Amino acid sequence: MISFKITLQTILAAAILLCVGMVSVQAQTTTWNGSVSSDWNNGANWSNGVTGSSSRAVITNFTNKPILSTTATVNTIQLGSYYPGAGVTFLTVVAGGDLTITNEIEFNGNGGSLHIDGGTVNHTGTTLDWGTNVNRYIQMTSGNFSTNANFSINGGNNTSQP
Repeated sequence: MISFKITLQTILAAAILLCVGMVSVQAQTTTWNGSVSSDWNNGANWSNGVTGSSSRAVITNFTNKPILSTTATVNTIQLGSYYPGAGVTFLTVVAGGDLTITNEIEFNGNGGSLHIDGGTVNHTGTTLDWGTNVNRYIQMTSGNFSTNANFSINGGNNTSQP
């Protein structure tokens, strides 16, 4: 017969391991500040360095608007801000740019805009939050935009295509 001696120390260690395993990983927020240039891949343009696949990228109104010309993946992207401010916030994805958003696209505050000029935006998540304020655009001169989200526009919004 095999016997086991279970001590309080063993029970506490098991409980700690169980709790650590249950902690969810949250996306790190990194906010665009455009302090150096318009280059998405320059870490100095972001509050916490260049975004990664688990990042929540927040892009608000700054002088140097971000331009993506390479491949990037983010968890969530927020275009525009909750606080009032002048101007429209936008991200431009140019030829060679390929942005994948795995969770949510949010358009907030006074003007969130996504410009696709030869690049590709692939939204594999299921939430596209259009917000309730003015000046929201997805403008595409050329390139591709795809989403898995149900996309509906309500209220005083206009849609157009060339």
